[in-house]
Amino acid sequence: MMQVPLFRYLKAYRMTLQVLTSYLWLALIGKVFGAERLRERREACHRRNARRIESTILELKGLFIKVGQTLSIMTTFLPDPLTRGLEGLQDDVPPHSSEAIRERFLQEFDKPPEELFAEFEPEPIASASLGQVHLAKLADGTEVAVKVQYPEIDKIVAIDLKTLKRIFGLLHLFFPLYGLREVYQEIAEMVGQELDYQYEGKNLETIRKNFEEDESCLFPEVFWDYSTSKVLTLRFMEGIKITDVATLQEKGLEPREIATALIHAYCKQIFTDGVYHADPHPGNLMVRPLASGGFQIILIDFGAIARISDRMRDGITNFAEGLIKRDTRMLANALRRMGFVAREDEEEAFDTLVEYFYSKLVSIKIENFRDIDVTRLHNIEDLIELKKLKISFRDLMSSFHVPRDWVLLE
Repeated sequence: MMQVPLFRYLKAYRMTLQVLTSYLWLALIGKVFGAERLRERREACHRRNARRIESTILELKGLFIKVGQTLSIMTTFLPDPLTRGLEGLQDDVPPHSSEAIRERFLQEFDKPPEELFAEFEPEPIASASLGQVHLAKLADGTEVAVKVQYPEIDKIVAIDLKTLKRIFGLLHLFFPLYGLREVYQEIAEMVGQELDYQYEGKNLETIRKNFEEDESCLFPEVFWDYSTSKVLTLRFMEGIKITDVATLQEKGLEPREIATALIHAYCKQIFTDGVYHADPHPGNLMVRPLASGGFQIILIDFGAIARISDRMRDGITNFAEGLIKRDTRMLANALRRMGFVAREDEEEAFDTLVEYFYSKLVSIKIENFRDIDVTRLHNIEDLIELKKLKISFRDLMSSFHVPRDWVLLE
């Protein structure tokens, strides 16, 4: 039964305000009592907020679980204690009842799952934000994974999107430089696509075809006779969760080699094919050890794919070249090519900012990037010394724009 819309609104808003208030209070403590006092309380605040966010998300379910999964992998932006506290959302989502799944099959096939398949396991092997997965067997004995969308989830998603639009608008007031409005637009479009499992099946087949001559990655086969827009039947594939380093090492696999292969696979998708799997949280990535001692990476769940424009691809390549050549003019032009310049009449301010940030970047050794604490960079005027650069905060805000096809790529 769908929850009352007002209840979902109030729960989500209360959690958002609690998290924002806790960080505003933390910032106040830092200003009044000094940085040392702030460091002592910061981690505790992160852990407390992780529990608060996770508890609310698990209660509301629906689209909020997908948002929580996204937060859990934003390790380059969000603090470790916060992302670690949300890792359980990657693949530990409470399933829906067997009655709800049976209802979906009756809607789609006019028959229950036990009549459609030779065997059907009532207990799911995985559950996520929009649906859950059950093991089954076809008449010829083929093992399949059946992804079933929850009944009424499309109505719940519509409610959640309205709530998230207001929440992202509120967050934009506190963090205006992070392109949160574009993030919301990308989420709304992506979720609309994820509700159509036929679209997901076609996405999977598109990327699977792109890897026909590359055996480093595996993709499930779609069984269209047992699939609709709300039910997707795929060949069942087993593997080790990609973040289960201990098990990978027990199997004689080197995590660094797996990470390298995964990077290569994504570079191929992004820079060669122009279309990529856009939901790479650890629950969607597995590793299959081979008898030869090697491995293959299994990618699942293609509800979210993204396409990257030629301008963005060219801009990224030019940006990398500019870093290698230490050419700030090339860097600025690359960012323009990528679509980060909001207005042509702000190019002088934009060039100045690029040169300043590059001067800071070249002083950092590559191996020390992991040690950068971005959570300390909360005062943007102090960070870029706007007065010294003779750039107003208004100039800064009007110079930058976050392109939509950057949101999922980032």
